[in-house]
Amino acid sequence: MAESDEKNRLGIVLAVVAGLLALGLTFVFLQRVKTEATSSRSVAAKPLATKKILMTTKDLPAGHRLDINSDLMSVDIPLPDEMAVFAGNCVDAAHPEELQGRSIGMALPARYPLFYSSLFETFSIDDDFTSGYLKTITLSRENFFSNHLVPGDRVDVLVTIPKKKEEKAPAKGASAAPRSPEELIAAALQPMMVPGVVDTETITILENVEVFMVGSRARSSRVRTEFSRASQGDNSNEVTFRLSKEAALVLTQYANNGTKISLLLRPNRQAQKDDQ
Repeated sequence: MAESDEKNRLGIVLAVVAGLLALGLTFVFLQRVKTEATSSRSVAAKPLATKKILMTTKDLPAGHRLDINSDLMSVDIPLPDEMAVFAGNCVDAAHPEELQGRSIGMALPARYPLFYSSLFETFSIDDDFTSGYLKTITLSRENFFSNHLVPGDRVDVLVTIPKKKEEKAPAKGASAAPRSPEELIAAALQPMMVPGVVDTETITILENVEVFMVGSRARSSRVRTEFSRASQGDNSNEVTFRLSKEAALVLTQYANNGTKISLLLRPNRQAQKDDQ
């Protein structure tokens, strides 16, 4: 009987110890859950970067001309790293007035982001081309200023040409010996025979020239950032200038001779107007 009582007491002690152990483990678990929940709330409380984009207020059919007062609204979207590309394709809400009257090339449902690719550009050159002459030349890509050259910009046109060599005057009393045709041809070809040894100089041939078109784009009211994004993938290296007839002849002469032509971009159009 005594042995049975001893076993019962031992069983009770073990049960109490097991209960205490389970209670301790439960307490540790609850503390960990509480800590993780607090940490999650702290992370969630940190404000995310946002960007204001334009979104449609109602269903819009393809070809619809936008009314910024009734068709569009500005909304904030979060900007985690994984949404950077998406946000970059959305039309920024900073300059909605630039979109007044613009057409969309596809049907858009209500509360749908307005993408740059949704904008459908239509224009008539005759609306803007009422004076001057248009001259198109092909330029190297570095002259597009990272795709930021847009219609309406003002530029200076530069050319890089060989320096003229100063010929020494013959000494008094001496007459220059006539040169044969072979000698004249050899002298003319000499700079091309030894590349890199010809001294060159860059000069300005035209100043304050208006960029009328870049590639096939001629809408002068476009936002520069929008035009840059829309130009990605456009491999056209052509720039069309609006010039006087005399300036067009000068530019044509250099372009037809294969001369290296460069551009200097002037300040924005408003600053240009203030300078005039």
